[in-house]
Amino acid sequence: MAPLLLGQFQHALDEKNRVSIPKRFRAALDPRNPEDAFYLTRGFGRSIWMFTETQLREVSEMFKNLRGGGMGSEKVRVFERAFYQHCQSGVPDKQGRIVLVEALIGHARIQKDVVFSAGRAHQHG
Repeated sequence: MAPLLLGQFQHALDEKNRVSIPKRFRAALDPRNPEDAFYLTRGFGRSIWMFTETQLREVSEMFKNLRGGGMGSEKVRVFERAFYQHCQSGVPDKQGRIVLVEALIGHARIQKDVVFSAGRAHQHG
């Protein structure tokens, strides 16, 4: 089960589209794996959802269960396709920053400030 992360944090997007991931969220990554990444995708409304690899695997399993092992409903397929189509990975640099792609910045209409709001299955960026 994914860790329960709590809190809300505000960070600024820099001129290179980097944003610092809150230390509490970075702690969810595997410290033994320097390539451990966060996965970001479009959320509902103007949000961006952020997952660890473990959380992303849980979501993948959820999609599989919703499909019942087959193709599943068209609504599930459309949502799953959109979920993965807009997904990007980001490995934090030494300062704990990741780069946000323009598509996600545009979706969330980010000008400067990014608010991280925690949840059980994912973090909102």
